[in-house]
Amino acid sequence: MKKSTLISKGFLGTTCVASILGYGLAGNAAVLNPVTLELALLIDASESISEEHFYDQIDALNNIFNDPNFYNQYVLPLRGREVQSHRNRNETIVIDDPSVAVSIFQFGSEINPSDGTAGDPIFEQIVDWTVFNEQHQSGIGQLNSSNVDKVGGLTPIGDILSLMVDELSNNAYDGDMVVNLSSDGFETYSTANLSRVTMDAFRSRVTFNALVVPATLDGSRETALHNSDDLYNLSTLQTIVDRFGDKVSPERKNNNLTGNPAFIMLDYATGEKTLEEAFRLKLGLETIGTAPDPIEPPTTDPQGDPEADPEADPEKVPEPSSLLGLLMISVLGLLRYHKKA
Repeated sequence: MKKSTLISKGFLGTTCVASILGYGLAGNAAVLNPVTLELALLIDASESISEEHFYDQIDALNNIFNDPNFYNQYVLPLRGREVQSHRNRNETIVIDDPSVAVSIFQFGSEINPSDGTAGDPIFEQIVDWTVFNEQHQSGIGQLNSSNVDKVGGLTPIGDILSLMVDELSNNAYDGDMVVNLSSDGFETYSTANLSRVTMDAFRSRVTFNALVVPATLDGSRETALHNSDDLYNLSTLQTIVDRFGDKVSPERKNNNLTGNPAFIMLDYATGEKTLEEAFRLKLGLETIGTAPDPIEPPTTDPQGDPEADPEADPEKVPEPSSLLGLLMISVLGLLRYHKKA
């Protein structure tokens, strides 16, 4: 179910402050559902991201979250793990019944038809919050180009991150909060100061990781605003992921669930991985802390029999009659042993 948020620019300055205060209010107003991790996937759908790159991401996430092995690869390995409490950095907890709440969002902006300038930010929920646990191990419904429309427009990253922190701080779940951002990192306009937004994210204990998706240099309105032939802006992404750098010790930063630090992944932008491969690795680092173990298919022939060893020497394989003879000898040996005893 899609849920779009169009926020007027004048309201955005107070969004993060409200989210921090609202977290406590929400906790008092209603009982939150405890989960191990709240994981939001935030996809840049502005004009500088091509239709191909956008829908390849949708297809990749469709494959991953509808994979019947999702729970076994990304959730179950957390059972018995000791992690830092999301409520108190000085405490650790042991995960007994792991669960991950997942939602997918896209962002861009409206465009004023009269002059082509940026309108209000668009923050759209593509997939409702879905909890993966022992009872629900896979499935988010089908995602494809027929049921997801790319929003387009410019890239108000600061405004969108503010809305993302607000969403995590005020939803129905209580757990570690991680955002899986995919973007080229170009901020073409924003009413929210990025430095302030990242400070609010730090105070709200929200961790951002970034998957770099290269911009398209197609002469679009937004590409012209980049003033660069670069395909991505690592400086902005670094500010989002780790605004403090060496000024704060690693253990005091907002890390991922199992303690590994926030990160920027370039594997897709450099051609080392497909989008699905990059997302699978990134999700592994955000959930279980490592790349997930591959699920090996059973080695059986079409009749369901174990696959024969092609290297085996047929002359060295005992005939069934020989095996029966060996069995009889073993039984007789045991009988003689008991008689002696």
